Amino acid sequence: MLDTRACESWLVEALGHFASHPVQAIVPVAHGAAIAGLRSDAPAFTPPDYEWQPPAERLAAYRRGRDAFAVTGSPELPAGLNLGAQLPGLEAETGGFAGITLLPYAQYWAWWLSGAAVSEVTSLGCHTDLWEPATGTFSLMARQRGWADRFAPLAKAGDMIGTLRPGLARRTGLSPEVRIHAGIHDSNAALNAARGFAEIAGNEATVLSTGTWFVAMRSPAMGAALPCSGLPRLDEARDCLVNVDAQGRPVPSARWMGGREVERLGLAIDCPGIDG
Repeated sequence: MLDTRACESWLVEALGHFASHPVQAIVPVAHGAAIAGLRSDAPAFTPPDYEWQPPAERLAAYRRGRDAFAVTGSPELPAGLNLGAQLPGLEAETGGFAGITLLPYAQYWAWWLSGAAVSEVTSLGCHTDLWEPATGTFSLMARQRGWADRFAPLAKAGDMIGTLRPGLARRTGLSPEVRIHAGIHDSNAALNAARGFAEIAGNEATVLSTGTWFVAMRSPAMGAALPCSGLPRLDEARDCLVNVDAQGRPVPSARWMGGREVERLGLAIDCPGIDG
């Protein structure tokens, strides 16, 4: 499970280091395949880690109801890497989602900072099985199972959704006027930053986001038309997927867990003269 309490303590301490700086806005950034829930403006459950393995029978039943890769751009992934695969277990744990508002993990922190609950497309469109990138709507499975109706209202990543909670302003020393924005999925944050360079901007380009996951994203040129089928033709068996950018556009992508490989190699290999 994701230790949100520890993250909260760390955030308060970290934000406190910036109390003497002119902080004007905060944009939460978080990994995909993580979800939170609110009941009566308080956390309804502890967000699962995406490497948590659902029971085999429950996972098999879930997979029978998934929409096709050609529709969602979301390949079948192990454990809870398809966010939708986490939801049946959470439904059972909470006794159903009635009275619970669901929101992606980046937007959970936006809520924690501001008190405003929203959802956002880069996280919803990150191999979740819950989103149709070509239509910009929740997937048929998400609608049929009632999950779509439980998500907080949509906002754009850059939308200001509120200001810093007064209690957090006192604890961190930051101004209560600090703007809190809806937030964005981490790889899409890298893509958005890369588009700030004139050489990329509105041109077609491939951007590689690195970290735990190495994610290669094919950024389409501004105004480029979608294929007739609605989504690019990709091979889901080769770790390909379709992400959704901050503007809601499909982004053909491929990814692998390169950060963990680097970590393992670093632990196994001692390279003289190379720090870190």
